Amino acid sequence: MASKVSGFEYDIFISYRQKDNSYNGWVTTFVSDLKKELAATCKEATSIYFDENPHDGLSENHDVDLSLKQKVKALVFMPVISQTYCDPKSFAWKNEFLPFLDLAASDQFGLKVGVANSNVASRVLPVRIHELGESDLNLLEGTLGNLRAIDFTFKGTGINRPLQKSDKRNENLNKTFYRDQINKVANAAKEILDALTDGNGTNKINGKSDRFPGSGNGMPIPSTTLFGRDKQMEEVIELLKENRVVSILGPGGMGKTRLALEVSHRMKSAFSGNIVFASLSAITDPEDVIPTLANGMGIKEAGGRDLMKGISSVIGDRKALIVLDNLEQVIAVAPQLAVLISNCPNLRILTTSRTPLKIRAEHEYSLTPLSLPSDQDLKSIDILSSYPSVSLFMDRAKKVNAAFRVTTENAVDVVRICQRLDGLPLALELAAARIRMMSAKQLLQRLEHALDVLTGGAKDLPERHQTLRATIDWSYTLLTEPEKTLFRRMAVFSGGCTLEGIEITCYDDNSSLAFEELESLVDKGLVQHTGASGRFIMLQTIKEYAIEKLDAAKETRKIKFKQVKYYLDIAAQIHRELEGGDQLEAMKLGILEEGNLQAVLDFLLQEAIAANAEAAEDGLMICGGLFFFWHIRGKHIIARHYSSSFLNTAVCPPSSWGKCLALNTAGLASSTLGQGERSLEEHRASYEIAKQANDKPLLTFCTLSMFIASLGIGKIDQASQYVDECLVLSHDTGSDFYIGFALTGKAILHTVKGELDAAKESYDKALSLQSKIPDYEGGGLSVGGLALLASIRGNYDEAITLYREALTSFATIGDRAEEARILEEMAWVFLKAENVLEARKYFLDSIRAYEDIGSVRGIGLALLGIAGVESAEHRPSTSIKIATDAELFTEQEGVVNFYGEGFQGKVYLDSARKELSESELESAIAAGRKLS
Repeated sequence: MASKVSGFEYDIFISYRQKDNSYNGWVTTFVSDLKKELAATCKEATSIYFDENPHDGLSENHDVDLSLKQKVKALVFMPVISQTYCDPKSFAWKNEFLPFLDLAASDQFGLKVGVANSNVASRVLPVRIHELGESDLNLLEGTLGNLRAIDFTFKGTGINRPLQKSDKRNENLNKTFYRDQINKVANAAKEILDALTDGNGTNKINGKSDRFPGSGNGMPIPSTTLFGRDKQMEEVIELLKENRVVSILGPGGMGKTRLALEVSHRMKSAFSGNIVFASLSAITDPEDVIPTLANGMGIKEAGGRDLMKGISSVIGDRKALIVLDNLEQVIAVAPQLAVLISNCPNLRILTTSRTPLKIRAEHEYSLTPLSLPSDQDLKSIDILSSYPSVSLFMDRAKKVNAAFRVTTENAVDVVRICQRLDGLPLALELAAARIRMMSAKQLLQRLEHALDVLTGGAKDLPERHQTLRATIDWSYTLLTEPEKTLFRRMAVFSGGCTLEGIEITCYDDNSSLAFEELESLVDKGLVQHTGASGRFIMLQTIKEYAIEKLDAAKETRKIKFKQVKYYLDIAAQIHRELEGGDQLEAMKLGILEEGNLQAVLDFLLQEAIAANAEAAEDGLMICGGLFFFWHIRGKHIIARHYSSSFLNTAVCPPSSWGKCLALNTAGLASSTLGQGERSLEEHRASYEIAKQANDKPLLTFCTLSMFIASLGIGKIDQASQYVDECLVLSHDTGSDFYIGFALTGKAILHTVKGELDAAKESYDKALSLQSKIPDYEGGGLSVGGLALLASIRGNYDEAITLYREALTSFATIGDRAEEARILEEMAWVFLKAENVLEARKYFLDSIRAYEDIGSVRGIGLALLGIAGVESAEHRPSTSIKIATDAELFTEQEGVVNFYGEGFQGKVYLDSARKELSESELESAIAAGRKLS
């Protein structure tokens, strides 16, 4: 029997150690009795997974571990806790307990749920059958955050066993009955299940989701074993429980990031998955820290948007952990972090840095090198292997040379290598990569030479920083000349790169050697391969070194121009794929390459300002290529900034392909941000260039843009003229993408004019094309338009079904602004259908979506909906207060997409005004003006 909630396998998953059931079948009896009790307690049948035989139903070649991965996806997890259950190496702990915590922390409910009487309960409901030892109890409580267990422990003199049915209360020091405890378990499970299945199945705690948008995004998964940091990890975890800010301090290469990642993953359940990892290695300006953090959380920029308030609002009073990696170069952000901590009472911040923040909330934790063996330890290979520095070196050496072992013959050399490198993890990894090509003795000889020669760094720098620099420099000297060239040229990439990008950017000729030489750089630890995404990245410390080498070779400008040519093609590819190709792959590519695209635009803008006309045209072309990508991603400020900056340079051509495209990009950004007249001017200038060129594909693009601009300022006749022109041109060019968009545009105009049958016909025609491509953006617009038609005709159930389909389409492509619009329109439908509870929920969801994209104006529109709900619930004074405040919001600049039937709240606000006397109305308006 399936779970009560779609997407889950079972309602309850019961986990236990097999031997706890082997003596008298106690666990089987408990499950049988619980099922009966739940049947008598719950109105609906409850599904329980109990792996009485873990191989049940599996052939010999099946993997039990893999079979559990789906089954463990349950609403409630019930571990039967015994004296042997709390063992990180046990099957139940590794394959059931920990996987459930990870799954629950990332699903729509989170690990904690709001239950009756405003209480909060964990979805893990332990049943304890023995008294636990201190270490087991600490492990369990440390993993869960607390222990809300129901005991089945018979507590008598010298007795520690599960409570049995036959046990008598007067003989049990606990004075409990087995039957009563079964009833407690059933009621506790029912309370959690009721909370999870109430309403639409999305749990709320104190009126908001347990998890915030963007949490968990971008947290890297460590691909290597962490050595010698168990004690430090536990200490940092304990410090985070007691301190608002913990800074892991130490010189470069100490392993600060790796430790922070391990701590983050270990504490995922304690923070209900609300962990944000922000790498700051690529930024140098403290003013960029908060925007970087906001971007990682999915909080979009907008004109006038205070990102600090946006982050504070999204986190609120949730338990959350922010990890700020490589903070030392932007340490001046400390006051802002202090403000963030004061705004969010349950927020913790973990930083890695070479320099402390020096704020009152901070606890400094200095990370020391891995412990080193002494000469006395050379007597025993086993003792040597117990040292983390040796273990790390051995592990990394075996990855490049499977036959490598520490023996009595090479033990002295291995110890000397670790000692010479001061136990620094990065230095040990770089050195271990050489074991593929040389013995430990040969390695030590080369290492000794490098450290002795390369000691010319500034004497006021920390000694270990000089040692790390020498280690990197030594690795560089081991490269062949072609490898050195590739290494330094790769420094121009930001956020990683592909093999193709490397071949085009870093090679003058012989790019066929790229793979072999790149593989060598990966083997030598100077470049990392990310695996899943197939991208290559440099650690920041190594990248800084490579930049110096590139500058010294006087190649920086030359290589950046080669990089420009590659990213001109990337921007064109993104544009091409979004116009009728693989839209999802195009969005994925754009997101992966955002850092590089922005770096290229920054370089081109500098060149254009310095009167380089070719650079200006290249910049305009890239801006034009990112037209749809930036719009879908909500990067309207960025789109307008770069496009306008290139358009305003002295060398911007009077008429060119790039200028035409960039004007469209700027115009769409202006339109979306509420600057209609400016948008129309920009689009008209673009249209004139395309018309003079008589380029039909370009003109098709421009007529669609003119339609959007005209519609945005209410020029319906003009919009109709341009959409008709676009339709003719798109048929001439054979573009199903533009035909579909033009038909959607005509349907919108029909709707505005009240021609509902004609609107439906156009939407249906558009959708037949958009579904084939598939065009998620255009298709979402068309399905949303059909939903609006159904709503106008009073077919509310049909409207909601169609709106949900549109919502899925926009969520798939990643257009959060359109999600905000759809959520708001759904809310109005619920309100018209007199379902005020759902209406309020969807207006609030719309507000959160508008918050994510930074649209104050959008928030104001959704707040007017809340005012309508208040009126429908006969609270006229509150309705007018909220409406008064909301109207101030709607006057602000902000991202708002509009294709609807006009403001639908007038009838509700008019009703509220009629219910109030003149003095009451004035009082409500005055109070509304004072609201924040």
